[in-house]
Amino acid sequence: MSWDVNYEEDGIDPGNLENRIPEGKYLVRISEVDDPGGDSAMVIHWEILTGTNPDQEGRTGKERFLKSPKAKVRALALAVATGNHHPRGNGKRTKAAGRSTALDFSQAIEKTLVVQIVHQVDDSDSSKKWVNWGFLAMWHPSHPEAAEVPKAEATQEVAGF
Repeated sequence: MSWDVNYEEDGIDPGNLENRIPEGKYLVRISEVDDPGGDSAMVIHWEILTGTNPDQEGRTGKERFLKSPKAKVRALALAVATGNHHPRGNGKRTKAAGRSTALDFSQAIEKTLVVQIVHQVDDSDSSKKWVNWGFLAMWHPSHPEAAEVPKAEATQEVAGF
């Protein structure tokens, strides 16, 4: 199985893989959600508004969300971080009633959240490196884990103030 890689479209500079976004926490805005349905992974397109490392504003990326049973908790964390699901309210009632919850990630477009950017290296090939959000490292901007990220000006710009 082969993959097509478009260096420009995919934002990859083959001569400078060390030009990755530094690890840290960032306030990001979701710009697009690609969800082909079925078992295919959902892809979130995002842009950095501000963060714990300077001069990263405007950088963009993509984050894949798998749909396996084990990975669904990660999608739920994204829904909570973007304000599209409230586990203390409708989540507890839904679970108590034995029902499932439908998460519509199209509602996450233009929403902001704080994410932890981490660098990962392939265990079997150390030359393979990539940048990801931590598995469950995403929070609503008002969450205590997001306190160290400067948000006021960036959030006002997104809101149009």
